[in-house]
Amino acid sequence: MLVQDLRKDFEEIHSYEDLMQKEVKLKKKMRRLTTLMIKASDVCLKDQVEGVGLNQALENDRLRYEMHRVCVEVEGAKNWLEDVQADMLDKLDIYERKTGKK
Repeated sequence: MLVQDLRKDFEEIHSYEDLMQKEVKLKKKMRRLTTLMIKASDVCLKDQVEGVGLNQALENDRLRYEMHRVCVEVEGAKNWLEDVQADMLDKLDIYERKTGKK
């Protein structure tokens, strides 16, 4: 599962060097997550989205926690993550403009 893999990667980051060693891998997975979000928005019905299981919700929370921890504990990580997230949001925004979804 992609979210679980991302969380595990973030769990292993304890320094800026760790972050830089995983940078390519993290960016690739975060781009895949963005692509999956776009694809899901095309096919998911509202009740399917609301039916997200407890395990998935917990995994999402764990990923958010690890991302926050890295941002707080690792100098430079917050700026790095903000840049990656900005790229992801740009991609989602472009998709929404193309499809008229917003």
